[in-house]
Amino acid sequence: MKHRKIGKLGKVTKAAAVALLALSLAMPSVAEEKAKGAEVLVQKKDGQAVTAELLAVKEGQLILMDSSTFSDVTCRVDDIRSIRIVKKAKVLKGLGFGTLAGGVTGAGLGLLSGDDKDGFFRFTAGQKAVILGVGLAAMGAIIGGVSGGLKGIDESVDLEGRSSQEIGMILRKLDKEARSPQGLTAGRPKLTPMPRTDEVEYGRVTERALSGTANPATSSPPEQPKAKFRRIHLTYRPGYSRSLAAARCASLFTAIGFGDTRPAQDASFFGVSLFTVPATEFPTVVEKRSVTFEDIRVDYSISRNLAVGIGFSSLGESEIEGYRYIPVNRGGMDYYSELYLNASLSGRLYYFMVSWMPLPDGFLRKTSFVLGAGAGLGRLNLAYGASKSSGLAELSHQVGISKDAVALLGLAELNYFFNRTLSLGLNVEYRYAPVRVGSFRLNGSYYDLDEDFQLIETPAEVEVPGHRMNAGGFRFGMSIGLHL
Repeated sequence: MKHRKIGKLGKVTKAAAVALLALSLAMPSVAEEKAKGAEVLVQKKDGQAVTAELLAVKEGQLILMDSSTFSDVTCRVDDIRSIRIVKKAKVLKGLGFGTLAGGVTGAGLGLLSGDDKDGFFRFTAGQKAVILGVGLAAMGAIIGGVSGGLKGIDESVDLEGRSSQEIGMILRKLDKEARSPQGLTAGRPKLTPMPRTDEVEYGRVTERALSGTANPATSSPPEQPKAKFRRIHLTYRPGYSRSLAAARCASLFTAIGFGDTRPAQDASFFGVSLFTVPATEFPTVVEKRSVTFEDIRVDYSISRNLAVGIGFSSLGESEIEGYRYIPVNRGGMDYYSELYLNASLSGRLYYFMVSWMPLPDGFLRKTSFVLGAGAGLGRLNLAYGASKSSGLAELSHQVGISKDAVALLGLAELNYFFNRTLSLGLNVEYRYAPVRVGSFRLNGSYYDLDEDFQLIETPAEVEVPGHRMNAGGFRFGMSIGLHL
């Protein structure tokens, strides 16, 4: 009954977390009303820069209000090099909404779940409301704060080299950010350039521009060079590694007789039994550094779709322990002793990679799927030891081995670009780095009893045959990209 109740509370918490995520991300956007247009930084081809509020987008022109002089400015799209939408971080607002959403959600779920009637841990509905309310309020504050911070990242776009269709998409997005949206529809944009004397109008009212009056086009816009894109990409990739070498060691230990089950043991103090240590099956594998934080890659884009790069990564760190049960009979009494076989693995990988890496502009399209293949050199450090007891404290004999391996890699990654400079993604990777370990011998020992029931050590040799293993394996993680 106890387990059922704890499981029920866990399901309630998970449901609350999902509801919290939806509420904390949705509430700020619902609560905000656009009181004014977006603040934009317009960089013109002649070197001029204008920081202004975006009033409207009409007839291929941006109608702005200069933020410093509060005068009206009209800029032709044909004369603009780049546009940046300047945003303000809303961390405090996100914290507030997240905390409120989390607290209300947790308290409501706690009250709805009712009082616990049985089980070792029993809570009233009020107690659960307080516990869940406080816990989910803290979680909501984190989610809301991060969400508010991410919403404050500026968005920028280059207009040079854009096709008419792309410019139309850019104008439609800008129209949604304006104080007075015109409801631009899809299709080829109508770019109506104005005379040079009217490119920038200071101190005039924007009524003529908003009403749609514009001078006719005098000439077609000149052909533009191709749009620029960021070529250098620095990616930090923390993640979880699953070593196939550790699994290979475990199967080897079983094959040479170190896969026994250690019997259950009673722990007592002055003859009083305190608790029972349950039986344990061996070999055991402990991933000491399954989550690694030392994976960095630098890529250079040859084109918008193709990149080459170099990187280094940890192969993780694992410990494997095998167990051999040794029966002992002295004076008609049955005893047992034990012998352990240990191995520790760690490694590092240096590689070169070629990637199909379509680069979005971070303005019209924010997601990018990456496929990569590479090769490199991996080094695997191994240490094998025999021990009379569990762990590595009393090793009788140890052998250290270092092996180099040519590695092959495959990568799939999905990135989200907040702007042209910053991205966040998820990735999965497979590494194949085969190494060959020759046979060797370990001189171990185990505890025994002599005829007088005195504790002695008995030598035991362990023959470890030659074996092959993959020093790599699967890796899952996230990627934080900086694009320069």
